[in-house]
Amino acid sequence: MEDTVNRWALPDWPTTLKWCKKRNSQGIRCTIAVLGEHTKSEEEVRKTLESNITIANAISQENLKASLAVKPTAIGAIFDKTLNQDNLGKILEEAKRQNIIVEIDMEGSPLVEFTLEIAEEFSSQAPLTIALQAYLNRTLEDLKKVIGIGIKVRLVKGAYKGEIEDFRIIQEKFKELFEFLLDCNTPFFVGTHDPELIEWMIEKSSKKKEFIEYGFLKGLADNTKIELAKEGWLISEYIPFGKDKIAYEMRRKHYLQELEKLGRAPAP
Repeated sequence: MEDTVNRWALPDWPTTLKWCKKRNSQGIRCTIAVLGEHTKSEEEVRKTLESNITIANAISQENLKASLAVKPTAIGAIFDKTLNQDNLGKILEEAKRQNIIVEIDMEGSPLVEFTLEIAEEFSSQAPLTIALQAYLNRTLEDLKKVIGIGIKVRLVKGAYKGEIEDFRIIQEKFKELFEFLLDCNTPFFVGTHDPELIEWMIEKSSKKKEFIEYGFLKGLADNTKIELAKEGWLISEYIPFGKDKIAYEMRRKHYLQELEKLGRAPAP
């Protein structure tokens, strides 16, 4: 049942807490995300805000090795950008008080500029990580900017619709951006399930293990993440939870379908 119903996301906080403790015992850090995106009312936003603050407290109280991930559209970015900023400020204030890092998830292309702007605005308030997508032509310049103001980066291929769609070109773009980050000698994160990229990055970064955390989604590359953790690499797992999981799960299923069309498969 776990592999089907709860493969991609967990239903509630108690289940997530148990899962995170298990991953921590395997040497894997967790990034916890309260599900919900493209909220369209202040009431939905309020509930999402309260859930994020509750989880920030719980992470601290349970002494979990975990951070909190937030999507801008889950806290008002679609219909009220001022409300979005106010809510992010509240989440960051609580996270800082609990000594927890917050990651701002990057969503579709129309929100990239706004997401970067709010990350820059709040970068001095609390430790921040932001996801940047290799399938956008602007990403190298964005990397330079956010690193310059002290924001950590999670480099991903991108799960929405980007400017670059060719699989091989995105791979090469990812490698270029990875090498740029590696040369910066500053800690960063990567997220991919591409076995070719993982093998290439592990070889490239063998002398800089302490600089890079390799992130994976719940439901993918379980053998890979556990084996790499055993080998001493910094590993994390992205764990979403909640009832509003349709959009999230659809992106995961679409990813697997596209790989199958290409005759490829994610890391085991």
